[in-house]
Amino acid sequence: MLQHDSPNTPPQGGPRSSDGEDLIIVSNQSLFSRGQSRKQYSHKKLSPEIRHMSPEHESKMEKRVLIVDDEPSMLKMLNSLFSSFGYTPYSASSGDEALELLKKHAIRVVWTDLRMPLMDGMTLCRKVKAIDKSAHVYALSAYIGAFTPEQFKEAGFDGYFEKPFELERLIETCNEAFEILDKLE
Repeated sequence: MLQHDSPNTPPQGGPRSSDGEDLIIVSNQSLFSRGQSRKQYSHKKLSPEIRHMSPEHESKMEKRVLIVDDEPSMLKMLNSLFSSFGYTPYSASSGDEALELLKKHAIRVVWTDLRMPLMDGMTLCRKVKAIDKSAHVYALSAYIGAFTPEQFKEAGFDGYFEKPFELERLIETCNEAFEILDKLE
């Protein structure tokens, strides 16, 4: 099933941060909560329910994720986010660099920007799926609206998230992807 998440989608009783804030979205390295001011990301700021979703001891396979984005600040922020939840993040600033990492490491979950120089995210997704059909690939972009759901499905994406996105939803989706992959093992 293709998952879609957009900041324009109203929250549906989702988890709150530990201090009661109800919608945490990210823009570059800073977080914003509805009605609140800018603050730095903190694993402790997420709700206990989300913190307990950490995959550290839940599976037999190492939780490797690949983050592909040409913005260094986005790579740094996502790297920090995924590592704080027990994942082993790998970063690439281009599609070619991502494909090289996939050849060297058993990475089954990929998060990619759509608009990048040389190779866009759509092309990268097709190439990742050609290497490993069971890999889970997700788009993270401010340009989600430039594509149709059919285009995402045709390229092989398992979901797409519009920037700015909810951090909780990324972690939930990543956990779900690894649950599916664990069942395939």
